[in-house]
Formats: sequence, C-alpha cells, structure tokens
Amino acid sequence: MRIERTAIAALLASGALAGCASSGAGGTAPAPHPNRITVNVGGRPTQHLDLDPFELEWDDIEVDDTGERSATQVARWVRMRHDAALRCLRADPPDYEQAGELLQEILRRVPDSSRDRSLLAQLFFADAAYWWRTADAVAWEMERVALESTAAPNGPPLTDEEVKQLLSEYQPYRDRANENVRKAARESLKHFELYRRLRPDDKSVLDFVWKLHFFLQDYELALRWLDYVLREMDTAGVPPQEPLRVDYETIRKDIANYLAERKLDPSRPPSGRGLFPFSAGGRERMRKDYAPGR
Repeated sequence: MRIERTAIAALLASGALAGCASSGAGGTAPAPHPNRITVNVGGRPTQHLDLDPFELEWDDIEVDDTGERSATQVARWVRMRHDAALRCLRADPPDYEQAGELLQEILRRVPDSSRDRSLLAQLFFADAAYWWRTADAVAWEMERVALESTAAPNGPPLTDEEVKQLLSEYQPYRDRANENVRKAARESLKHFELYRRLRPDDKSVLDFVWKLHFFLQDYELALRWLDYVLREMDTAGVPPQEPLRVDYETIRKDIANYLAERKLDPSRPPSGRGLFPFSAGGRERMRKDYAPGR
C-alpha cells in the first residue's frame, strides 16, 4: 500500500486541514464580547479563475459511420478539461467550484475516466474534512462555554442566561458545518466507490474511506475500514514505529474503546469528536487557529 499521498491529494488535504480562518459575508459567529473566541464558517478561501475557451467542444468531435466518436479526440477533450481543473486547484487560493464543475463535465461524458473520478472524490473529501474540522471546533467551543460559563478561556463569568444566549448564537454555525460535512462526505464516498470499480487495485482509497465514515460519525464502519488500512500496512511491511502507523494504531484503539463504552452505556451521546483522526498534535495545532480576535 502506498502510504505517501499523491501531489494532488496532498494539495487538497492541505487546503482542507490547514485551518478554517476564511472570510466572507455572514461567515463569522457574532462577537459582542471583545475577548470572545470566534469560529469562521464562511468556507475555504477560494477564487474564480478566468479560463480560456477550450479549442475542442464535445459536439465538434468526429463521429464515424458506426456512431462512435474519435477516441483520439475524446482523449484530447478530456485532457484539456483535466488540465484546466488542475490549474484551478493549483491556484492560490484554489478555484474549487470550477475544478469540480470541470471534473463532473468530464465524467458525464466519459464516466470511466478513473483519474478524474478519483480527483473528484478527493475534492469532495477535502471539503468534508474542512467542514468536519469547523464543526469540531464550534462544538468544542460550545462545550467549553457550557462548562466554564465564560465567553473566552479565563474570561469574566457569564450568567446562565448569557451562556444560553451565547450557545444559541453558535448553534446555527455548528448545524451548517455538520450539514456540509454530511453532503460532502456522502458525495466523496459515492465517487470513491465508483472509482474502486474502475481501479480495485488502488488501495490508497481505503485511507480516505475510513476517515469519511469517521466524519459521518459512523464509527463501526470507520473502524472496519481502518482495519483494512492497517492490514495493507502489514502487507506492505510498514514498520510498527512508522509515525503514521503509530497514529493509526492509537486511533484504532480509541475507536474500539469508544464503541465498547457505547455498548455498556447506550445513553452515551453518539459523538466521538475526541477521537481526532490525525496526528496527536493535530488538535493542538488546530486550536491555535481559534484565538481571540480570529
């Protein structure tokens, strides 16, 4: 199993996991208190690129006497749009929307284009990861407010009514982030499943799938797919001390313990936010993005 990610996968993941401090109208939770920690849920930084018109349109492709389109021209048509999608993703900031539209246009015409199916699945994965981290940050901040009764860590105490009001202000942002997680994760799973039918030999998909089920809070499925990943590591001879494997073994243990505790206490809320599916320092790095004034 290839543990290292492709360049495009790394690009997408870095955009999804590097932080949530984007701007946009209506994107930041209200902050009447000057020392409140705010969380931005306006979406990833993006732009719209002005792409040159394509030299070849679908209707311009030659059709032979049997009704088949020229394979050479179809390949050229696909390549032009694939390259344009990559330009969108490599822009700073990336043009996620237009990249997705181009990939979906390719797949409507050429559904067995495996590289474009994989790239679209990764694009939805990056979106799901971004919104999962946003929902996670909002939820943890809400729990902190409820426990500490302060608008910010070590801030002045709030009355019960002020705590209730503050939590009600955060709730729509958590709801929006959770809904975006569900939409993006389900789309990503759909396209990864279609990709697996085209490329059953590509085991790198397993690493995306377990995380997507984790984002959807389906921890039993997440554990099952994580076990597949660990077995592939065994097959590939990945040493036990390899950092990613150490992280994954720890996560596997935490998920298994969590599910066991759920069976013992069915009333326990179905939330596993503490099972952060990345490196041990990931949560601390993430939390630094949410300081007063952000």
